[in-house]
Amino acid sequence: MFQVAKSETGNGLDACGGCELLPTKPGIADDSIADEVESLVWQTEQIIDEQNAGFATDWDFHEPELFELVIAWRHAEKQLNMLFSVRHQQFIKAHFKNE
Repeated sequence: MFQVAKSETGNGLDACGGCELLPTKPGIADDSIADEVESLVWQTEQIIDEQNAGFATDWDFHEPELFELVIAWRHAEKQLNMLFSVRHQQFIKAHFKNE
């Protein structure tokens, strides 16, 4: 855990602005990394949408990391669908049990 330094204005970020450890603190992110992550998420969504529409994906034109992201996305979808199915079944059982 870190402590916020006191500054003359009372704002801890003023005192920490020149610190070399500033990028390591929670909530402080490098914009270039955020842009890269946003781009990867957008590309993954595009591939998923194309696959859902029935188009084949030519993996020769994509980075291997993107392939891994699509696999992780599909795995998450499968888990969410299973969770929804189990909760729906529990709801139905509880509903008809009370009648």
